[in-house]
Amino acid sequence: MAQSLGTNPELVEARRRVAAGEATPGLLQALVRLAESDSPDLAQEAEKLLEQAARGYETALSPLYHVVPWSDWIIDDLRFSEVFSRTTELVGDFSTLNAERVARVLAAYPTSLMVFRLVTGYTWAELSDILLTKLSFRLSAQKLQQMERADELKDVPGRLADQALQKLGTAICGIVSGTLMPLPNELGTAGFRSRQHKIDTQDGWSAVQTCVAGGVSYKHLLYERYTGRPFAYVRDALSEKKGDILEDALEALLRQHRIPYDRITDNAIPGFEQAPDFALPDRNTPSIIIEAKLAEDGGTARDKASRIERLRHTCDELHILLIALVDGKGFRRFNDVLFPIIRNTRGHTYTLETLDELLEVDRIRSLRSQ
Repeated sequence: MAQSLGTNPELVEARRRVAAGEATPGLLQALVRLAESDSPDLAQEAEKLLEQAARGYETALSPLYHVVPWSDWIIDDLRFSEVFSRTTELVGDFSTLNAERVARVLAAYPTSLMVFRLVTGYTWAELSDILLTKLSFRLSAQKLQQMERADELKDVPGRLADQALQKLGTAICGIVSGTLMPLPNELGTAGFRSRQHKIDTQDGWSAVQTCVAGGVSYKHLLYERYTGRPFAYVRDALSEKKGDILEDALEALLRQHRIPYDRITDNAIPGFEQAPDFALPDRNTPSIIIEAKLAEDGGTARDKASRIERLRHTCDELHILLIALVDGKGFRRFNDVLFPIIRNTRGHTYTLETLDELLEVDRIRSLRSQ
């Protein structure tokens, strides 16, 4: 048997590729096929090579925590400078602000809501919730976004609810003064801080005025970065878009090469209790299922590996090819994440770096429009 293994052309070629440090989906697929051989010795040897190649495949996984999602809802720093300058001109002395004056500024220049909201340190969704739970006034996060993009009230789409500006003024002043969102009495300052406890609001509007007048140094900026992180609001507000990095890249590839597909966004596909991300050529008659997952921590990646394993059982029953598109440093976790995914997909595991190799899959190639 040792001689036959030594002369098996597929195994010899696989050994050469692994020894050369190759780690590609095509090699993984070839090794999985050999590992499923009826020959126990061949299967055992192929399994060892598969694990070795899979460990090398970790190099194709790239961290994406440095990638910041962006959209036309986010303005550049030049535009923000314009908004800030006009707002400060309208406000004058921040230290004497009250709800009525904030409402008047908002009426004159609704875009100023951006500056006031950032002073409070709250997101659109959070400010909307504060209005509802603390002031019993309903104003959606979307409407707040629309206000921040409107130079005049008439530019705000739809109808702006009565008392909206007054309620916003009340909420903003209550937050800055610390009366509306105080630290609960049950929580001590040794272990907790309220969001008001930051350089520009820790003393209410007077602290804001000090900062507007130039009382913020680079060390203050760095400390804010220490307690938070750059792009925090953008990352939080567009967290769903960050999760779509792989899906969007895959969709672009499929469109470019005219490969029919359905992107499953309603969590419903016939025959699947757990809907995948993509079905090719469509959700009603899929021959290929693609699950695209991004994870920067091992725990999240392990949960997603379990999801892929569950999909494999359904795909096996329906004779559907399962493909995984994964990336992020979380998938470098080998024993209970990356290697099980490679096994469950029979080597059809891809990353952003190896995405183009999807086009070499026979079933996908057969779907390409000529």
